[in-house]
Amino acid sequence: MQYSKASFFNQFSGFIPNSFGDLRLLQYLVLFRNNLTIEPSSSELGFISSLTKCKYLTYLALDENPFNGVLPASIGSLSAFLQKFYAGSCGIKGTIPSEIGNLTNLILLALGNNKLTGGLPTTAKNLQNLRGLSLSRNNIIGSLDHFCLQSLTELYIYQNQISGSLPECFATLTSLRILDLTNNLLASAIPRSFYNLKDLLHLNASSDILIGPLPQEIGDLKAAISIDLSMNQFSGEIPSTVSDLKNSLNLSLAHSNLVGSIPESIGKMGPFKTLTSKSFISNGALCGDSKFHVAKCQHDTSNPRSRAEKILVIVFISLGIAIVNAMVSACLFRRYRKKEVASGGTTRVVVSTQERVSHYELLQATDGYNKSNLLGIGSSGSVYKGTLNDGRTVAVKVFNLQLEGALKSFDVECEVLRNLRHRNLVKVISSCSNQDFKDLVLEYMSNGSLKMRNGYTLKTTS
Repeated sequence: MQYSKASFFNQFSGFIPNSFGDLRLLQYLVLFRNNLTIEPSSSELGFISSLTKCKYLTYLALDENPFNGVLPASIGSLSAFLQKFYAGSCGIKGTIPSEIGNLTNLILLALGNNKLTGGLPTTAKNLQNLRGLSLSRNNIIGSLDHFCLQSLTELYIYQNQISGSLPECFATLTSLRILDLTNNLLASAIPRSFYNLKDLLHLNASSDILIGPLPQEIGDLKAAISIDLSMNQFSGEIPSTVSDLKNSLNLSLAHSNLVGSIPESIGKMGPFKTLTSKSFISNGALCGDSKFHVAKCQHDTSNPRSRAEKILVIVFISLGIAIVNAMVSACLFRRYRKKEVASGGTTRVVVSTQERVSHYELLQATDGYNKSNLLGIGSSGSVYKGTLNDGRTVAVKVFNLQLEGALKSFDVECEVLRNLRHRNLVKVISSCSNQDFKDLVLEYMSNGSLKMRNGYTLKTTS
């Protein structure tokens, strides 16, 4: 016997006999929609072990029988020619055996509406010929990483507990036509690469925890007939590129956090004419056509050019205010400087310390700038030796204000020496100035000038 289908759509009960294994040439075994069970002494679907002797078995349909047992490891020893295995709505418990990966010629595996737990075993990566996979309505956990099977055209894994993110590898499933991820625990943004599935016809990822904005690339799903992304946590605006979904008969973005305007093309062209408010209800703050039961848009927030123009206006206004403030500050500073020069009062420049030395004290210290205390004459003035009231010996540099640039030289030296500290630089004790004189009070160095020291050194080493 090669083909047995006499036992479906009946009310057969009892156990599946192990004698089926004696049908060595059996290719098709169809037993779905009966009341067949497993032996009470076993928790496994033991009859599968007997079917491993049917080396030509290519089609096995066991759906809708109350087996309420566990898939045995012997499932991996079924015929190497097995292409389709149906065991949905059978009350199957436990995990999917790792031996399932041995069925490398399998093109369809349907285990939906059972009580399966655990994740898809890593050995499933060997099922590279698999085109259809249904694990919906189970308690499957784990991530989607092991579901990236290159030949898949239909994937149904809705109503499970699969978590994590949508993997980038899904973008490589170019044969995929139907993808149903409804009612899982997926919590991530949809990768932009996902929208490379240009031949995808049906996408349902509702009732998950998907986040982030909907990118412009959603318009690349041009072949899609149905897209349901409702009951997630998407944010931002609806991309204008949804108008490129010209084949879509159903589009649902309801129950999320979307804001902004509903593109005008929706509801006015092609299949979108049939869309109702159910596609957009319970969102953040959508506006648009009254047929969708949303507020009327006050302005076109979806126009990027309009937003750019507003940003430019704000930037130019801010820049203008900054320039005006800078000009006012410069004018006030110049007026302050003029008043300071015109006041004629003594202005003390504190350099390295806060010590105060008056002009009168400097006159006493240098004996009225007596020539006997003259240490030297430079390009901008003269230097005198002096003794302060506390007994310290200092060098007093008197700037010759008759020389061109002397005033500037005084200001520069004060500014430089205020900010410099070095063991090889003469310490500045204080300064004293008004309109008639400019003095710097320096630490006295008793070993002569640098020029004299260099000359002496050269002489002794020659």
